[in-house]
Amino acid sequence: PFLFRLGGRIESLVLRNIQHHNPTDARSLVDVGWAKSDTHHDTSMTHIRSLVIDGLHIFEADERAADASFINVVAPVDHLVVRNVEVVRPANGSRQGCLIETRAQARIGSLFLSNLCLHGIGCLLHHTANEISTVQLANVLASETGSALIKVGGAEIGTINATGVFGAELLEAPPGSKIGQVKASAA
Repeated sequence: PFLFRLGGRIESLVLRNIQHHNPTDARSLVDVGWAKSDTHHDTSMTHIRSLVIDGLHIFEADERAADASFINVVAPVDHLVVRNVEVVRPANGSRQGCLIETRAQARIGSLFLSNLCLHGIGCLLHHTANEISTVQLANVLASETGSALIKVGGAEIGTINATGVFGAELLEAPPGSKIGQVKASAA
């Protein structure tokens, strides 16, 4: 099951040292807002000013959670930091799922991603809703990933700044997606 489901108005929240070992299905670990509306929860009332996820370790021995989106954002977040992440999946797996997915009413002001080791995941960010103003990536090591670390489907990203990204293409944005400025460097 999900580990954290965040709702309401939150000024600042830090989640640290989360371990996820051999999940039994593809449910998310963190839901920002409610992924499906119901009579008890109103996603429009959720707004988080600052969310930091520091230390997320995901280990999978099989493909039961292959298409998981570990962090689902379906509500506005002004400042989201995800750092010190390790995703380890089986060798020669299906390369599905993502670390972060945006949907519904999601809007992210600044998304900072640093010190990530990703193995066997479809993408780092699957952005399909509204806008992310700025994406900052630093020190990303990827192996056996999908076609790109950032996949945009009909949504908008204002600026992408990436440094020290290795092992995968940075961006896949089909027609209908709007990408502003992209700056990438190896060092």
